[in-house]
Amino acid sequence: GSPSVKAGLKVGDVLLEVNGNVIKGQSSYELSKLLKGNPGTDVKIKINRLGVDDDFYITFKREKINQNFHLF
Repeated sequence: GSPSVKAGLKVGDVLLEVNGNVIKGQSSYELSKLLKGNPGTDVKIKINRLGVDDDFYITFKREKINQNFHLF
């Protein structure tokens, strides 16, 4: 799985911050730029999860992501 899944991120989690940067109102492109970086470096995200009273942080290491494209 991806680094975020390995770190415990779940479907439905709402990202609030990436490395201290509030992401409300940012485009998916801007969010992607905050999440991407050199493999092995840390990403700290603040999460809001349904059923959990308080927001919390998850930290994980970036990894090289291999994307497979299929042309039809």
